[in-house]
Amino acid sequence: MKKLNAKQIVDRAIDYTKNQNSLTDNIIEDIRNTITVHLQTDVIKEIEARLADDKTTATEKTRIKEFMRTKVQPLIKGKVAQQKLLAENEQFKTHTVTIKKVKSTMPEKEGLEHLAPYVGTYRVIIEPKKVEADKTFEEELQKLMEKHIKTVSDVRVVLDNLAGE
Repeated sequence: MKKLNAKQIVDRAIDYTKNQNSLTDNIIEDIRNTITVHLQTDVIKEIEARLADDKTTATEKTRIKEFMRTKVQPLIKGKVAQQKLLAENEQFKTHTVTIKKVKSTMPEKEGLEHLAPYVGTYRVIIEPKKVEADKTFEEELQKLMEKHIKTVSDVRVVLDNLAGE
């Protein structure tokens, strides 16, 4: 591998960024325009076809899976992509979109029962965001104390000082 100079590195970074943005836009459009009842898009159909094809080498299959895991899924999980895909009714505030390989445990989750026939395949999945229960004041205080390595007596001193002001 030829060593690159600083100018070449920056030029490649710029090209990479352009390609990344183009890829993101194309994947978003693919999801918007071609999603079907079966939660597939043209890109997913092509990926599934290549993974099922005996002519695809093991190395190519590995690269396709790596591409899905390291490029496509992170692109879709980005804030901009989520807002573009779920813009209707501001659904991006309560739901998230991703492309995942459906696992056997997914249809058991509430709201994902419709995925049962698709176990083992890649699908576009819209699922509710995980909502954390509101923490009590005591829980939040305990978390802050742990974060700042403070004891109860340290907090008492601070509160006494604040009360005296």
